[in-house]
Amino acid sequence: MTEDDHKKIEEMLKRQLGVFAEDVQSRIAVVADGVLGLDEKIDRNTQELKEEIDKSRAEYRGLFASLDVKIDGVEQRLDVKIDGVEQRLDVKIGGVEQRLDAKIGGVEQRLDKKIDSVCEELTAEIRAVGEKVEGHEARIAGLEQRVA
Repeated sequence: MTEDDHKKIEEMLKRQLGVFAEDVQSRIAVVADGVLGLDEKIDRNTQELKEEIDKSRAEYRGLFASLDVKIDGVEQRLDVKIDGVEQRLDVKIGGVEQRLDAKIGGVEQRLDKKIDSVCEELTAEIRAVGEKVEGHEARIAGLEQRVA
């Protein structure tokens, strides 16, 4: 091969490398444009998501405030009802307590009378037994004197 052939081959390679380099550069430019487009799209989507999140938070705050008001209302109504039930139960319990006190008092009086009656009967029986014992002691003393 001649030197001229080498130069022709070299020039041909340079042209082909130049074409290849231009092609690679144009492809890189397309990819870079695509990346920029995606970056912009991601930024837009991120901003839209932030706006949606902020909007949702605002709506939730309103809902929570509304629920707080409703819960407070229910709590107040329940307090009133519970207080009413407590008052009615206090009255009923007071009435039951009075009736029980009266019944207990009546039972106590009857038991006192019964106990007094039993005491009197036992006292009478103890006296009768005491009198019998005294009579037996007197008879024993008399028998002892006869034997002695």
